[in-house]
Amino acid sequence: HYPLRRQRQMCIRDSYKELRTPTLILHSKDDEFVPDSAGRELARISPFVDFVAFRRARHTKEWNVDPHRWEDAVAKWLPGRLPE
Repeated sequence: HYPLRRQRQMCIRDSYKELRTPTLILHSKDDEFVPDSAGRELARISPFVDFVAFRRARHTKEWNVDPHRWEDAVAKWLPGRLPE
């Protein structure tokens, strides 16, 4: 898995400058299919990306585990990012 992970990280580092769309990543640290490291790295290096970490949500279940926190994160992030 190491070469694939390394390749994915290199791809993010090489192409993040092309990203111009505001992006909110909601990701669980214990996701068993997709590690949260790529999303964290993208948020760290791109001014267009924000990252909200969840725990115990596993893969794509952030809303199911904590709907209030999910909705609060989106409600705080969304204003000012939608075209008027």
